[in-house]
Amino acid sequence: MTTPVSAAAAAAVLWGALLWSAFLLGSAVVRTSSTTARGCATVVAAYWLKIALFWGLASLQAFRLEVAVGTSLLLASILQIIVGRRIQAIPTARRDLARISTALKSPVLLGLGIAGSLVILARTLRGLAAPPLTWDALTYHLLKAGRWVQNQGLAPEAAPDAWGYYEYYLPGSDILYAWGMLPAGGDAFLAFTGLGIWIGCLVAGFGAARGLGASIEHAGFAALTVAFVPGVTQHLMSAYADIPLLTTVLLALYFLQRSGRAQNAHEAILAAAALGLCATVKLQGLPIAILGGILLFYRARRGPSWKLPEILALLAVSAVMLRPYLRAWIETGSPIFPIEFALGGVEIFSGHEEFMWLHYRRFEGQEGSIFPFYSALITQLRDTRGFGPTTLIVMTLALAGAGTLLRQTETRAVTAFGILVVVISFASVHAIPMFQHGWHDSAGRYVLPAFGILVVMGSTTRGRWTRIAWPVVIAGEILLSIPMGWSQVDLEAVTGLLVRLAPFLGLAAIVSWFLRKWPIWAMSAATLVLLGSASFIREVRDAYRYPIYAAAAAKRSWDAVPILYADAWPIWSHLDDPENGSRLAVTASWDRVGHNWYRYPLLGSQLQNQLTYVPLTRDGSIVDYRRMGELTRVADENSWLTRLSEMDLEYVVSLGPNRTLELGFMRARPGIFEPVASGTSGRSHAFRVDHEALRAHLRRLARGHP
Repeated sequence: MTTPVSAAAAAAVLWGALLWSAFLLGSAVVRTSSTTARGCATVVAAYWLKIALFWGLASLQAFRLEVAVGTSLLLASILQIIVGRRIQAIPTARRDLARISTALKSPVLLGLGIAGSLVILARTLRGLAAPPLTWDALTYHLLKAGRWVQNQGLAPEAAPDAWGYYEYYLPGSDILYAWGMLPAGGDAFLAFTGLGIWIGCLVAGFGAARGLGASIEHAGFAALTVAFVPGVTQHLMSAYADIPLLTTVLLALYFLQRSGRAQNAHEAILAAAALGLCATVKLQGLPIAILGGILLFYRARRGPSWKLPEILALLAVSAVMLRPYLRAWIETGSPIFPIEFALGGVEIFSGHEEFMWLHYRRFEGQEGSIFPFYSALITQLRDTRGFGPTTLIVMTLALAGAGTLLRQTETRAVTAFGILVVVISFASVHAIPMFQHGWHDSAGRYVLPAFGILVVMGSTTRGRWTRIAWPVVIAGEILLSIPMGWSQVDLEAVTGLLVRLAPFLGLAAIVSWFLRKWPIWAMSAATLVLLGSASFIREVRDAYRYPIYAAAAAKRSWDAVPILYADAWPIWSHLDDPENGSRLAVTASWDRVGHNWYRYPLLGSQLQNQLTYVPLTRDGSIVDYRRMGELTRVADENSWLTRLSEMDLEYVVSLGPNRTLELGFMRARPGIFEPVASGTSGRSHAFRVDHEALRAHLRRLARGHP
C-alpha cells in the first residue's frame, strides 16, 4: 500500500505529464495563436489521451501506476522533443496564463467568479473529506473504475439484474475516474478529478461562446453560467457522466464552428475527436456525434481536398468511441445495448428485458405528465438539480442570439446543429416514460447539453441590458448551488480538513507570490508544498468515512440526491481492512428499480477486496432475480456451495431488499456460514464462510449423505 505522500507525488507526476502532453498535442493540431483555441484543444486532447491510453494499457492488463507514470512521462518527453521546441511550448504556456489573468480583470466577472468558486471550493473540500455519496457512483460508475484499477485492466463480469446491463453502459467518464483512482489506489483524490472535469467545462463554455462570436466579457458570462448552474455544481463530485457530456458537446460546437471558418483538416480533426468523445461518455451523445459527423462530411466534400495522413488522423481520433459499441454488438447482438431500437414497428436491435421494463414497459396504460419535470427544472428553489428560474432569462437571450446567428452565413450551419442538439436532448426526456412518472427533480442533468448550447447562443446577444441580465443569472445559480446535504459530521470533516490544510495552502500561496515572475517554477514549488498535506487528507477521510455513510443512511448526508441502501454501512465498515483484503461473493435481490447493487463500498477504502457474483444454477448460467419463480426452480444449492469452495471465497454478502435465495441457504447452514455483520435496517447481511466445515459438507454429499 502506498503512503499518502508517495501517492500524491505519483498523482502530481502522472496528471502533470498527461496535462502537458495534452497541451502539446492540442497546440500542435490546432496551429493557432489563439489562447482560447489552445485551451479547448488541450481539454479535447486530455480527454482523448486518457481514454486512448486506458484502452491500450487495460487491454494488456498493464493499467498499473508505475506503467501509467512511465508511459505518460515518455509520451510527454517525445511530444516535447517533437512539438515543444517548434511551438515554443513553455513561453506559449506562460503567455496563455498571462492572457487568462488579463481577461479576469473585469470586476463583475471576477466578483462572480470568486463567489461561485467558494461553492466549488466547499464541494471540493467535502469531496476530499467524504466518501462517494451518489447512487450511480456506488452501483456502477466507481465500481467499474475501481475494479479496473484492482485488476490492472479490463474486468468484465456476469451478474443478474441491473448489473447485467450496467456492464454495457458506456465507459468514457468512468475511465476518467479510473485515472483519478490509480495513484492512491482508492478514492482519496477523486475530488481533484471532479474539479479538473469542472475546469474543462468552464473552458468549453468560454470557447463555444467565443467561437460563435461573443465578446470576451460575454464569453466569460457564458462560461460562469454553464459552470455554476445547479445541474453542474450539484454533480461536481458525483462521478456521473453528465458534466463530461456537456463539456464534449460544447467543445464539438466550438471546433465545428472553427472547422467551417478555417476550412482546414486540423480543426476538423479536433471536432471529430470531440464528437467521438461525446459518443463514448454517454449514449445520449451518439446521435449528437452522428449529426456532427454528417456536418463534417458535408464540409469535407465542399472544402479543399484532404491528404491521406489527415484522413487517417480523423479516423483515428474518432475510433476512440468504437470499442464499447463493438463489444456490446459482439456480446449482445446490439451496439446500443441495453436500449431497444425499433424502426417502423420492426425491432432492429433488442434491449435488456429488465432495463426496458424499468424505463418503458412498466408504465404501459398509465397516464403520466412531463410537466413536473419542467416544473422541477425551473421553479425548484431548494436543493435544485435543474437550472432554476433564471433559465427564463437564458432562454430569452438564446432566442435573440439564435435568430441573429441563423441569419449569418458563417454561423448558420453550427447554429442549426446546436438547435438540433437542444431538440434531441429534450426529446430523449419526453421519450422515456420514467420521466413522466418519476425522476422529476433530478432529471436536469439529462438536458445539460441543451442548457449549455442555449447559454452560448445567448452570449452572442448584444445590448446594455445583457450586462445586467447575465450577472443576475449567475448570481441566482450560485445561490441555488449552495449545498444542502451536509450533516453535522460533514461540517466537522470539512472543518478538520481545512484546519489541517490551511498552513500548507498559506505556504503554497506565499511561495507562488515570490515566484510569480516564473509561473512554471511557482506552480512546481506550490505543488511540492501541497504534497506534504496528502497525509492529512487520508487521515480525515479515514476517520469520517463511515460516520458520513451512517449519516447518509439516516438521510442527513447526501451529494446531489439522498441515497438508498446506505444502511448496509456496518457491513462495508466490517469488511474494510486495508491491510488484509478479502474475497467476497456479493448478491442482491430485485427491488423493482435496480439501484440496490451498492457494491463499490465493498471494494474497501484501498480497493483491497475482490468481489464476484456466484451463480446459483447447476450450469453456471445467470438468471435475473426479477424472475424469482424461474430462479427458484433452477437454483441448485450444492452447485453454489461447490463454487464457493472452489473459488475460496471468504465472505458472502447479501444486499437488500433481504430476499435472496443465498440468504436462505446460509441461514439454513449455521455451521458453515457465520453471521459477522448486518445493515442497520436488517436488509443486508454478511457471513463468513467456514471452509473446513464447507469441505466436510461437500464430502458428505459426494458420499450420498445430505
